[in-house]
Amino acid sequence: MDDEYAEYRCSACKKDIKSNVVQCKKCIKLFYHPGCVKHRVYDKNSELVACPGPFAKFSIDSDKDKEADMRKASTSTGLLPRSSGSTGSAGSNSNRTGDASGTMSTDEKINWLVKAVKKIKADLVIEREIKTMIKEVVREELGKIKQELGEMRRMIQETTCGPSRGPQRSYSEVIKEKKKENVIIVKPKIQQESEATKKLIKEKVDIKSMAMGITKLKKGSKGTVIMGCEAGEEVKKLKETVQAKLGENYNVMESPQSRPKIKIINIGLEEMNLDDNELINTIKMQNKMGTVNIRIVKRMIKEKRNKQPGKKGNEEGSIIIEADEETHEVILKKVKLNIGWKKCPVFNHINVKRCFKCWGYYHIAKNCTREETCFKCAGSHNSRDCTATKKKCVNCMFKNQTYNLRISDDHDALSPECPTFKRALQEEKRRAGWEDDK
Repeated sequence: MDDEYAEYRCSACKKDIKSNVVQCKKCIKLFYHPGCVKHRVYDKNSELVACPGPFAKFSIDSDKDKEADMRKASTSTGLLPRSSGSTGSAGSNSNRTGDASGTMSTDEKINWLVKAVKKIKADLVIEREIKTMIKEVVREELGKIKQELGEMRRMIQETTCGPSRGPQRSYSEVIKEKKKENVIIVKPKIQQESEATKKLIKEKVDIKSMAMGITKLKKGSKGTVIMGCEAGEEVKKLKETVQAKLGENYNVMESPQSRPKIKIINIGLEEMNLDDNELINTIKMQNKMGTVNIRIVKRMIKEKRNKQPGKKGNEEGSIIIEADEETHEVILKKVKLNIGWKKCPVFNHINVKRCFKCWGYYHIAKNCTREETCFKCAGSHNSRDCTATKKKCVNCMFKNQTYNLRISDDHDALSPECPTFKRALQEEKRRAGWEDDK
């Protein structure tokens, strides 16, 4: 038998064990005289109770090899650190006895506790990260569900119940009413609550002495307050008054609004190579548009499919421009614009965000958590691998199943006649604050 286990000390009475030894197999390296087993352990309710064992009895003289195996097993488990024989004097009997009996010094116990605390802390950090990830996924899915429910509620009211109050109005009438409200945002330069900003505005600005009505006064994020009124002249006056009263510690700005966009196609390559200012001036001069507010937001150049080898000039391009409402209406009424040596068709452009993985709306494939879907037949496969002969729109099918509707789904998800797509376009128009001229 190794020198480390030449002697045993009772963990209860702390006396040397000469012959028979009782070992607790559950609590490694605890040895007792027969009848001295008194140690306790924590149960599942974190209460100290007598250790249930099991206990093994052996003779020091006859079971030396067995005890050596137990010593190796306990060391490999790493449950309790083993006292180093190098500490203290080389010939110290107490140190050697401490190694054999499994008792630890104060420093060893502290080291063991530090390691245990570090492991518990690491486990808690991982648990918090997992909870945060779950919360983010749930929040995103709840947002999508809320958006879908709001969309379907409006659709059901319009198609089945009709408007709940007052006479039925057209879509354009609703949009014109929505456009009456103009908004300013009051943002503090210092960090404070929105309630404090709102309170200061009410104290500093005497709205009773101003010839205007406030349609909105609500708290925003990061200390901001949103204020609204009807006429454009009113919002300018309100902005100037609030800025003067609050001083330079606050920024008062008008809310940026989405402007209507137009797509112009079949533009010659020569004109596409012009910079933005030159191209805009060309459009103004050739179409006698005078002073208008136009901005190019996107350019697209492509080659014609029937291009013949060796021939030039088959390339053509398209642009998307942003204009004010008046210019937008003027351009659409022209149907085509003179640009260079061509008459280029113009179209009302509305961009609806679409996912190319599940073919749903209002998100992109990079952030999509749904399974891949075929836009042709709504099957769970890539569209390139589709062999179905019957078309089925995944968006219309989903709305029929979820909201018990009866809209037609015998078309693919990219069809311009898709009811769900038309509804998404209508919603995008409403968000932008303008209507389609058709």
